[in-house]
Parts: sequence; C-alpha cells; structure tokens
Amino acid sequence: VSFQLSDVAPTPSFYNHVLSCWSRSTDSNAEIEAKTLLERMSLPLETYARPDVFSYNNLLNLHANRGNVDKAEALLKKMDEPDHTIPPDAYSYTIVMNAFQKKFTTSGSERDMKDPTKAEELLSRLVKKFEESHYSDINLRPTHVTFGTVLSMYAAADRILKEDMSRGDVTRKWWSRNILSGADKQKMGWGAENAERILEWMIALKEKGKRKTVGKKDKTDNNPVDDLILVNNRHFLTVIDAWAKAGKGVMGAIRCERLLERLENLYQSSGGDPKLRPGPKHFGAVIDAYSRADDRESTAEHAEKFLDKSEDLFLHSTNPNDALSNIVYNLVIDAWSRRIGHKSGERANEVLRRMIKNYKQTKNPSLRPDVISYTGVMKAYVTHPDGGKEALQILDEMKEQFKSGNVNAKPDFKAYAVAIDACVRNGLSIEAERLLDELDDSAKNQTIFNTVMNGYRIEGRGQEAETVLKRMIELADRGYRRCSPNSVSFGVCMEAVRLFKIILLFANAQSQSHSHFTT
Repeated sequence: VSFQLSDVAPTPSFYNHVLSCWSRSTDSNAEIEAKTLLERMSLPLETYARPDVFSYNNLLNLHANRGNVDKAEALLKKMDEPDHTIPPDAYSYTIVMNAFQKKFTTSGSERDMKDPTKAEELLSRLVKKFEESHYSDINLRPTHVTFGTVLSMYAAADRILKEDMSRGDVTRKWWSRNILSGADKQKMGWGAENAERILEWMIALKEKGKRKTVGKKDKTDNNPVDDLILVNNRHFLTVIDAWAKAGKGVMGAIRCERLLERLENLYQSSGGDPKLRPGPKHFGAVIDAYSRADDRESTAEHAEKFLDKSEDLFLHSTNPNDALSNIVYNLVIDAWSRRIGHKSGERANEVLRRMIKNYKQTKNPSLRPDVISYTGVMKAYVTHPDGGKEALQILDEMKEQFKSGNVNAKPDFKAYAVAIDACVRNGLSIEAERLLDELDDSAKNQTIFNTVMNGYRIEGRGQEAETVLKRMIELADRGYRRCSPNSVSFGVCMEAVRLFKIILLFANAQSQSHSHFTT
C-alpha cells in the first residue's frame, strides 16, 4: 500500500471517466453534477487534477446528448475566448456540429433551416484555426467525417423542406425566421447546391495537401494536410442523391451526371483508388434523377443510357458490393411510365424482359423482378390503346411468379389499382370489376369503387354502376368505412344511370323508326 499522495491523488483521466458517465446519464441532476465536478477540478489545490480539453468535451457531450444545442454552442464559444485556459480541439467542434445535425434531421418545431449554415460556420472556424497553426496542430485537424457532417446536413435540406411542405408543416416559426435569405434561396435545390459546394471545398483542400507533399524525400513523414481530407465515393453519392431528390427536373439530373463524371475522373487520376470507385448506387442515383425529371421527353432515354452503362460495368461483377439489383431497372421503368405516348408501355416492358433475362443468366437474386417492376410496366400501359389487355396479362404473370416462389412479385393493392385503371380506360370495366372482386374487402376503398363506376359511366352502363354503388353501401354497413360512398360516388352513378336511360331511349327510338320504315 502506498502512502505517497502522488500515488493516490485522482488523475485527470479518473475525473474524465466520471464526467463521461454524467454526460450519458439521463438523471435530471446530471448537468449540475457534471458542472460541480468540473469546478472542483478547477480549484487551485494540489490534490485535485486540473481539467483538460477532454473534461470540457464531456460537458459538451452532455448538452449535445440532451438536445441543448444553445448551451453546447455557448460553451464552445466560451472555450474559444482568448482568456480561456482550455482551448477547444477538433472534437469539440465536431460535438456541437453533430448536435446541430441531430436537431436538424429530427422532426420537430425546433428544427431550423439555418442549422446547416451554423454548422458550416463552426467548420470554417476550425479550418481557419488549423491553417493559422500552419497545419502543425493535429488537435485542430478536421477530417472527412467533420466535413461530411455539414455536407450531409445540406444534402438533407431539400428533402426535409419538401416533406414539411407536403404535410403542410411549414410553420409560422420557420418562415418568420426568414429561414433562407432571399427569394432564390427559398427554392428547392438550395441544399443540394450547398452540399456540392462543401464537396468542392473538400476536394480543393485534398489537392492543397497533395501540393504540400510534393518534393518530400522522406515518404514516412506524415503531413497533416495530406491526411486532412479523404474524399470518397460516399461523399459523392450523398451529393448526387441530394440533386436527384431536389425536385429540379432535368437541371438537377444534369448536375448528377456531371458529378458522376467528376468522380470517374478522380478515380482515374488517383490510379484506381477503390475509395473513389463509382458503384452501382452512383449510377442508380443518376437514373433516379432522370426518372424524376419528367419535364422533358428525352429523360427516359437518358435513364436507360445509364442503365446500359451500369450493365457494362457491374452485371457480371463478382464483387458483391458491385452487384446490380432490380432497383435501377425499376427506376428506368418508372421513367418510361411517366412518358406520355403509346410507345412507353412497350419500352417499359422491354426493360422488364431485359431484367428477367439478366436474372436468369447471372442467377443474381437481387435482379429478380418484384411487384414494383410489374406495377411500373402496367402503369406505363395505362394510356396505351391495348393497355387494359396488357395490364391483365402482366397481372396474371405476377400471380404465376408468386406461385412459382417469387414472393416479392405478389400483386398488392397498388398493382390491382393500376390494372383496374388501365381496364377502365380501355373499355374493360367488367374486367375491372372482376379484379375488384379479387381484392379482400378490407383492402377496398372508396377511390377504387369510384374508378370502376366511372368506367361503367363512360360505357353508359347504368345498371352495373348502380350495382357497384349498392356494394359500397353494403360494405360500409358491415363496418368497412373506407368503402363508404361520397358525393363523387353518387354523382358518377347518377350520371351513369342518366346516360343509360338516354341510350335506352335512343335505342327504342331507333327500333320504332326501323319498325315504321319496315311497315
């Protein structure tokens, strides 16, 4: 047993372990206890260990874990003051940036579209400090993870704004804060634009690091700048995906295509760095962008062009990470289903047959068509002159696929709804009603009944429309409230009956006229 004070006095590491426990605690007094312990460490007594940056980082973590971003930001600002004895390190900044990210990506009234900008300001301060140290203070060295935090926040901004707008959740609080300065910045694509800017910043810093290592004789000498940023294909995928989902149409798709080309060039110039190698997901994101960009007629062709390239690169790859899946094919099918014209159905069907052929050749289970594949083709056939017949054939194929073991091809409600719509548009309302009968009563709803009745209205079959309406009322009385007829239901049925009576009157008139002429 030692009786030396130096052997039994608590070390900073000992205190920091306790602080770390408080930072993760859910106790209501955790913050008070952690601050009290930190103050004890700061007392001018030889028996107590002095606080270090890990001590303050634990307190930052406590605030971040509890969602107190303002307190975490205030503490970081205090640590940044010249008279503060413990300056922050890169991890200190990262903690607060992650707190902003968590707040921004979690739905709630406190989310603010200024959060990505605030996180970038912290990143800029960190990079400036590292530059001012002439790249010698490795404690202030940001990494690709630090940059990736800000990049991912901007990349998510358009999606978050779009989701909230679609739900009607653009609250007064969001807009009263003037969330995006200037009318142009309030448009979709603001997040993707800034995410790409952060990516370019990362690339520029990496190139700067390479230039600083030129001429080094000792290759074992580690240059902090050279290791500053390790740009990889995941960063590119994040930005490409952001543009694909930004709602910018063809312009967004073109930006995706350019980013993919940039990644391919970096991969070639790096001598084949596997971390910069484009994969199927990168091509899939570009295809996704073109499938969404239905504001030009050529978008489906562009999507299929990237599918061709994906097959050339990855169809026969033995690397499981590079294996193609039915997702890229489904996206191209979806692009054709958005195209108006009689050829869209045939082109979508060709992509489906191509997928089936590749599945049989490669035995890749991920390439097997699923319900999304078949439903997309039926959707492309909806406006086709023989769309109803084609949809019925595809639906039968789905049933056969399911029976043969393809559980992912089982027709769901959406598949039936698309097939019913195709039948109605092609004068096959009786077939549409037959498909309606195949659905379980619990799956039926008001809309799908109205679709069938509308088909009978178009065909002037009032009695059949009236029968469908009675079925809706019967199901509603049995507790299936989703089948309750609304004003549209009654309106469509009355119009169908009226047209039916008009057709009967016309037929009777024609019959009497013919009888009179014969006499």
